[in-house]
Amino acid sequence: MNTQIETILQKAEAASASDIHLASGEPVAIRVDGEISFPPEFGTTTQEDVLSIIQALLTPETFQNLKQRKEYDFSYSHDEWHRYRCNVFYRKGALSLSMRRIKKKLLTLAEIGVPEQLTELLQKNQGLILISGPAGSGKSTTMAAMLDWINSNRKGHIVTIEDPIEYYFENKNCLISQREIDSDTNSFGDSLRAVMRQDPNIIIVGEIRDNETMETVLKLCSTGHLVISTIHTSSSSQTLHRILSLFPHERHKMILSQLSDTLLAIVNQRLVPTIDSELVAIFELMLANTAIKNAVRGGDIMQIENTILTSSKEGMLTFKRHIDQLALQGRLDRTKALSAIE
Repeated sequence: MNTQIETILQKAEAASASDIHLASGEPVAIRVDGEISFPPEFGTTTQEDVLSIIQALLTPETFQNLKQRKEYDFSYSHDEWHRYRCNVFYRKGALSLSMRRIKKKLLTLAEIGVPEQLTELLQKNQGLILISGPAGSGKSTTMAAMLDWINSNRKGHIVTIEDPIEYYFENKNCLISQREIDSDTNSFGDSLRAVMRQDPNIIIVGEIRDNETMETVLKLCSTGHLVISTIHTSSSSQTLHRILSLFPHERHKMILSQLSDTLLAIVNQRLVPTIDSELVAIFELMLANTAIKNAVRGGDIMQIENTILTSSKEGMLTFKRHIDQLALQGRLDRTKALSAIE
């Protein structure tokens, strides 16, 4: 183990940092409670320091892979209590490293505060649930909690395709097959094309990044599978725009038709500060009722937003409504929470 990264990790863990950033010739940066800082006690890393640290974290094979691809995702266990999701990348011709701490304790859906209506959807045999939000909003944590709920409350075969694997699961009521990009399969596309031969009931796709993944996911949903995945967008309507942007315009009508047939819900989330200066998840929940399905099929994004606003009795939720609920409970300051999502 490289002694320099060992020291950095120990200091970061003592500071309760969620993220660590190393770059050549720059002070070490950490993120605590959502804010970046450059504590002087962490020092500055040279180009040689960063190279030595990365070589210590990677195998010779994966380091060669990095040199070819110019970026590489992997997970790293510092000790039995601390694991990290890592990304190595080149910046200005030199290597940089970002590390995000993965919470060792797997949170439940209730502890995260996910709307209760979602557990009803996790009992479905087929369809698509999308978890959206910006980077660092807790999407992976929510998806892991969904997987754990299914593992505890259903019987079936769960296949996950992740880049990298963040939480390791043991079989409870389900058989779980976790696959990691590069070490277990070459790509999301390859693994999704093969998954039908693995007898799955539920398929967890770490992230939808391209049209090939999206198209295969829609096919899997239509052939009797429940698929859960994440996508980087800031609202339900933007999620649909993002999906369409993956395809040429002449295919939009067909993609919208497939989405209207398969989509169960879009769960959009953010993290906002509480009165105690901690972070809590807030949610926008779009449930695919008849009005939503018709709006999706017709590509009427404005109607989708209006339906979410007017369908609270059906369990749909807006960020502002969720903020109001938490503010009434005395958990957060409404004005500060609203400013955090603008």
